[in-house]
Amino acid sequence: MSEPLAHVEAARDASGRVVLTVSGEIDTSNAAGLEARMADEAGAAAAGVVVDLGAVTYIDSQGLRLLVELSRRLSATGTAFTVVAPPGGFAAEVLEITSMGTLLHVVGELGGSGAPPAS
Repeated sequence: MSEPLAHVEAARDASGRVVLTVSGEIDTSNAAGLEARMADEAGAAAAGVVVDLGAVTYIDSQGLRLLVELSRRLSATGTAFTVVAPPGGFAAEVLEITSMGTLLHVVGELGGSGAPPAS
C-alpha cells in the first residue's frame, strides 16, 4: 500500500480556531478526500479556521478549488477563514500567480500564538 500524497493534522489554537496543517501534494487524485476531511475538521469552528500550507510541496487547480469551496462554506456560516502560505513556498507562489488572494484571506505566517499576524 502506498503512502497518501498529503496529510492533514488538526489542532485548536489558543483562541479556539481550528488549525489545519497540510503537508505533501494536493492534486486531482486526492483533493476531494482532503476537502471532505478538512470540512469535517472545520465543522464547528465558530472561532475560525486556519489552513496552513507551509509544508505543501505541490498544489494544482483542484487544490485551489478545495480552498475556495471551504472558504465559501465557512463564510456562509460566518466563520473566519485564513490561508497561511509562507513566502517562497510552492503554495505561496501558486496563490500569487493565480491571484487567489483576491478570493481568500492569505497571510505569510502563523503568529506566535498560532494566529495569523494582523494585516
